[in-house]
This record gives sequence, C-alpha cells and structure tokens, in this order.
Amino acid sequence: MDGEQGMQSASTTRIGGAFIINTIYSIILLIVGLLVGSLAIISNGEHSIVDSFSFVVAYVAARVSKKEANPKHTYGYGLSIYVSAFTNAALLIGFAILVFYFGYFRIMHPLPTSGNVIIATSAVGIGVSGSIVLLLRRGEADLNVKSLSLHVIIDVLTFIGTIIAGILILVTGDYVFDPLISFFVGFVMIFSAYGILRDSIHALLEGVPPWIELNKVREAIQKAPNVGGVHDLHVWQLSSKEIALSCHITMRNCELEECTDAVFDIKSDLKLRFGISHATIESEVDTSHQKHEDLRITQNHD
Repeated sequence: MDGEQGMQSASTTRIGGAFIINTIYSIILLIVGLLVGSLAIISNGEHSIVDSFSFVVAYVAARVSKKEANPKHTYGYGLSIYVSAFTNAALLIGFAILVFYFGYFRIMHPLPTSGNVIIATSAVGIGVSGSIVLLLRRGEADLNVKSLSLHVIIDVLTFIGTIIAGILILVTGDYVFDPLISFFVGFVMIFSAYGILRDSIHALLEGVPPWIELNKVREAIQKAPNVGGVHDLHVWQLSSKEIALSCHITMRNCELEECTDAVFDIKSDLKLRFGISHATIESEVDTSHQKHEDLRITQNHD
C-alpha cells in the first residue's frame, strides 16, 4: 500500500496547486464578466468556481483515502475517491442545467457585451486551464484526478467556444451568440460528466472493474491443478488500485497440504495476471469420487 499512498500524497499536492491557480482566475473571470455583461464569461467563471469546489472535495477525498483500515472500516477508505468523483460529475451536470436556464432568458433578451474582452479573457483562460491539466496529469492519475482533469478540459472547450462567440459578435454585431455558446458548453459538460458518473456509481456498487473480464478470472482459477469447480465468485474494487476477490473452489484428489499450496499458487497467478491483490479463496474437497470408489469396492466385496 506504500506505493499507492505515495501516489495519493503526490495527487493531494497537485490538487492543492490546481485549486489555488483555478480560484484566482475564476474570481477574475466573474469580475470581468459582470463588468462587460457577458453571460459566456460569467458562465465560465461560475464553472471554474464549481471546479474549485470540486478541487476541495477531491483534496479531502484523497486525504481520507490514505487513512488506515480500522475495526469500523476494515477495508480502509479507498472508495472515498469515487464518492468525490461522483460529487464532481453531479456538480458538473447541475451547473450545465443552470447554464441552460440562464441561457434561455439571455437568448430571449440579448444584452450588449464586448467581443474583444470575451476573446482576450478566453485566450488567457485556455493557457491557465492548460497549465492546470498538465499539473494534474503529472504522474499517475486515479479516477478522482481524472474527474478533476475532465472539469478543466471542459473549461478549455468552453473558452474556445467563447472565443468563437466573441469573433461572431465582432463580425455580425449580434449579441445572441453569447448565450448560444453557453448552450453548447452545457451539452459538452453533460456528455463529459456521464462517463465519470457511470464509473463512480459502478465502483460504489461494488461492480466488477471494467478492465477485468470475470469469465477469464473464472477460467484462470478453473485451470489450476486439482480444481474441480468455482462458485460464489465475486470481484470488486477497494480503491483505485486495489482489487479484491472472494470465491469457493472445489478440489479433487487433494490432501490438505496440496490444497493449501494450490490456493497460494492461484492467488499469486491472480495478482500477476489481473492485479488482484486481495483474494479470499475457500477450498472445499470433493469427496464424491472417493465415495464412488468406496461404493464400488463394497459392491465387489459383496
């Protein structure tokens, strides 16, 4: 677990740095947006503020996930990063709905704004968001960090959209492009948040990790020497890096010491092939063959 804790420690440092950079520019965006009356800039600023809140949630989750297991939480707190990812994705969808709501009224009643300021703030925003993505992606990234990166990548898309809006306003003089671009941003946010929401719910419901095929795990166990059958097979995640498994196996023609060695070999194979580091395997000896032999001997004796 030391390697995973080291990764989590590095991720908390990156999240903290990203929070500071993002929050400062978010405040600048909100001030500029209010001064020039641009819904696109204000939307970007509000979205960035939501990102900053997401950074706080993710930072707390990363810290909590490092806590050791205890009698009340025997598997530890590794799943807290999925709670954070779920929260961030839900916030993103909620913010998109707000963008649609305010965008509708601005389309009905467009307000004058400055295309030049929209272009300038958005261009700077692309640079700021790009630097945050590079910071977050430095090193390994769990779903928690990936969900934050998604927030910021969407920021880049929204800044590109607002640059287009600014250019169209300058060329046509029609201010309706300001709220129209906000609608585009909202759809992009919902589409992008869906994957994170789906993956986090899947992990929290203890689903099989998407990159593991349960049938292949079953086949790997079934092919081990003296294994006659596999049942009650379960695979789930304890954290972004730790996978657990539990199952019952039926052993044939196997003494106690041989069964113990077979279980050890199966666990080693599962860790090597599938990255399953926490396997609980209960072995049962199939005595039906021996009973059949005893019955045959008894019948012959008679």
